[in-house]
Amino acid sequence: MRLLRQTVFSSRRAFYCTSKQEKSPFERELVAKIKMTGPMSIAQFMQEVLMNPFKGYYTTKEKVLGSSGDFITSPEISQMFGECVAIWIIHEWRKMGSVKPLQLVELGPGHGTLMADILKTVKRLVPDEIPNLSVHMVEASDKMKLVQEARLCGYSGEKGVSKQGPKVDWHTRLSDVPKGFTFFVANEFFDALPVHKFVRDPETKNWQEVLVDIATEDESLKFVRSRQKTLANHYVDSAYDHMEAIEISPKSGIVIETISERIVEHGGAALIADYGNASCSENKVVDSFRAFQDHQLCDPLKNVGQADLTADVDFDYLKSKTSEHAKAFGPVPQSQFLTQLGIVVRCNLLKEANPEHADELQRSLDFLISPQKMGSRFKFFSIFPKTVEFIHPQYTPVGFYEPKSEK
Repeated sequence: MRLLRQTVFSSRRAFYCTSKQEKSPFERELVAKIKMTGPMSIAQFMQEVLMNPFKGYYTTKEKVLGSSGDFITSPEISQMFGECVAIWIIHEWRKMGSVKPLQLVELGPGHGTLMADILKTVKRLVPDEIPNLSVHMVEASDKMKLVQEARLCGYSGEKGVSKQGPKVDWHTRLSDVPKGFTFFVANEFFDALPVHKFVRDPETKNWQEVLVDIATEDESLKFVRSRQKTLANHYVDSAYDHMEAIEISPKSGIVIETISERIVEHGGAALIADYGNASCSENKVVDSFRAFQDHQLCDPLKNVGQADLTADVDFDYLKSKTSEHAKAFGPVPQSQFLTQLGIVVRCNLLKEANPEHADELQRSLDFLISPQKMGSRFKFFSIFPKTVEFIHPQYTPVGFYEPKSEK
């Protein structure tokens, strides 16, 4: 879990240590690039810092996730998270008639923990379906691919075959994944996709894109506002008229369009878990672009390549990019989704079977569903083809039906 905090752009720098630091080779390289081509958008900055093939955070850093990394995700907290996701897949797949074969596709699989827990649960609950499954991991980092392979397949097992049986393939891009009936899963994937940030000019009320430029006094990186419209300005539409600052992720929109179109054409569903808001429906300033190192909030313009960059997911935007022939559900709080999938019951069973770990299990459950921790800040969002829409009035996707009101 990344530390969660929102600030206002104009006062952001007050939250960070501003002591003078020696520039890293990567930062000097970015400074030189800006000198040559001019200020870059935050989206360009994120893409370069996170995915540079030689110096990028995700492509080169040894430890990203876990207690020894910079942040921790829900699957790393407890196996119960992955078990709930697996139960959701099995439940919704059966409602669709258990179409075979079934592809399981995960975007941004981290250490492979979530998919490992999904496969273990599927094998435990519906072992006869294992031969009908194949797994596809969409991962850009060669180092992370090795970590995932070790987790899923083991070092001594057959290459490309998971310990639970299904074959596993890795793909650098979503477009490389074979077409077919598919359930897509993405946990804390969209928050790392590049965003463009815009703020209103206080006088003209026109949208100005926030860019990364160079400070003249010491050639450090700094935020500036564009003086003219940029190419990215065409992403801003009337849905944001009531807001003063926004973040838009066109790349997220492209991914959602691709997933929803595949679901419509070939069948399946998608389940997305991330932190964010339905920002268009909330009259507020949006300023969630931030960096994390050693589980602490830090200045995104310092230690470039050594800290994770992230921004809240705009679920309204994802919904707007979903195919017209698909239907989106959510976002709903993580606490609602996991509770409806039976995580509290599962936790109690595990505590009975492992009394020596009861306290640890309870702490993990609280961390996942407590409103003060991950329970309300993290959201779940799903996509289905409209061809199965006739099922949903009576059988809403589990995790997404309205909780019964207390009398």
